[in-house]
Amino acid sequence: MIATLTLNPALDKSTHISGLVPEKKLRCLSPEYFPGGGGINVSRALSRLGLDNQAIYVAGGPAGEMIGKLLTKEKISSLAIEVDEWTRENLVVKDDASGNQYRFTFPGLPMKENDQINVLSFISSLNPFPSILVMSGSFAPQFPLEFITRIQKLCANNHAKLVIDTSGPYLNEAAKSGVHLLKPNYHELCELAGIEGDEVFDLHKIGKRVLEKYPVEILVVSLGANGASIITKDEYHHEPAPKVPVKSTVGAGDSMVAGLVFALSKGKPLKDVLRYGVACGTATTMNDGTGLFKAEQVDRVLELMK
Repeated sequence: MIATLTLNPALDKSTHISGLVPEKKLRCLSPEYFPGGGGINVSRALSRLGLDNQAIYVAGGPAGEMIGKLLTKEKISSLAIEVDEWTRENLVVKDDASGNQYRFTFPGLPMKENDQINVLSFISSLNPFPSILVMSGSFAPQFPLEFITRIQKLCANNHAKLVIDTSGPYLNEAAKSGVHLLKPNYHELCELAGIEGDEVFDLHKIGKRVLEKYPVEILVVSLGANGASIITKDEYHHEPAPKVPVKSTVGAGDSMVAGLVFALSKGKPLKDVLRYGVACGTATTMNDGTGLFKAEQVDRVLELMK
């Protein structure tokens, strides 16, 4: 079983306006609603690839309830862990007059200590325990760093692989804990390696330095429009991103994670794991708002990458 864990989910709303003007009431089109948050998006993308998985997330208040209904509508298996704090909401606004997109992301509310304990208890009681657990996305304010280490220990005790895509101090903690796969961007990779801004190294050397410093098995470095690279102690591959019409970059990183996990679960070589990741991330940019890729779009992108 493959499962995702989202500790700071969001109800994503997407709308359009016909011009961004200050001090004026802006008329929006009727909003579209999507279940959001890193892990939830990974689950949605995995389902579009035809891979059974389970989305585990914390939920509170009306927005948390709405996320559950939306996941059910998409026929995604999910488990909600009820918490006291209300789930946050995010907003994406596309200005049709300029073509610009504006993303308004809120931090969420701090999770109480008893809710944190309940989350750990819930994950430890999973039976069967997932073979791959994906933690993707942000954390609520004041969330304890050591939570990541506890999740990694649970995975290690159950012979499961932990995949993490996050940022800031939580990314550093994930590297220290010894996850199976970590997905930093280039800037984050340099920080992990302890490289100063005026130093210049090639990506492969930076990645090897990180792998020597931390007990991480696989690094996938996202490079935006330049694609991505995958690095282990024995292998290095780079995959450029094919040129496609870009409508939105929302969810592209989570879609890349889904592609990586999909290929890993199928036992594909690392070079193909990277190709699937880049293909899924690229395919998502071809869609408006917070919509993810369609399976046929991934197939078309993979054809471009041959």
